[in-house]
Amino acid sequence: MKRLDWSDLGPREREAALARPTHSHDREVAEVVRRIFEEVATEGEAAVVRWSIRLDGQAPRRLELDAQTVDAARARVEREDLEALELAVSNVRRFHAATRPIDSSYVETTPGVTSKRVWRPIGEAGLYIPGGTAPLFSTLLMLALPAQVARVPRLIAVTPPAKGGAEPHPMMLAAAGACELKELWLVGEPRPSRPSPSGPACPRPRSCSVPAMPMSPRPSAMPRAGRAARPATCPRGPRS
Repeated sequence: MKRLDWSDLGPREREAALARPTHSHDREVAEVVRRIFEEVATEGEAAVVRWSIRLDGQAPRRLELDAQTVDAARARVEREDLEALELAVSNVRRFHAATRPIDSSYVETTPGVTSKRVWRPIGEAGLYIPGGTAPLFSTLLMLALPAQVARVPRLIAVTPPAKGGAEPHPMMLAAAGACELKELWLVGEPRPSRPSPSGPACPRPRSCSVPAMPMSPRPSAMPRAGRAARPATCPRGPRS
């Protein structure tokens, strides 16, 4: 984890620290993502496996987040980083619990006829967590914890494997454990995002939550446009 002391940085260093990465091949990326969507829609799991091997060097892999795996990951993370993680989890969960929508009271719209607004969780949600250049475990928190507060019964989390097909950064696994996830699917990406794979190898969610990508919005928005894709939401995660 790269650490910066804000008080020690000059104006240019602060600007560089906050700068978004630049992407000079957005059109090329958008075309690749379009091809992936089309091929997955027509070929299903075979296309997912083929593209995963091409991008990651391996097929999609399910990583079970049992106690041993999470404990081993936590042992590789510095204590102060774990404390920061636990504080973030507590804060995010507390905020979304406090702002969770509640059912309205009954309103008698016509004599003898009453109506009310109710909120119900969706059956499952796909969570995409980028991890190509850095483990964005904060995205995992902002997607998984609101979904848990909304009582979504099943969460399907997807993140790229590390270089060479290795497991994700231990901080990502520690965050997944803190969010009480039971599994993590290792599936790569043509930057900046890709759809959650479908087929028997990896479950297909009813809704897909992806982080906002202002530097290249078109590929991130493609799940909303694809005929066979599910809706994509903003980083707050599935709420109803």
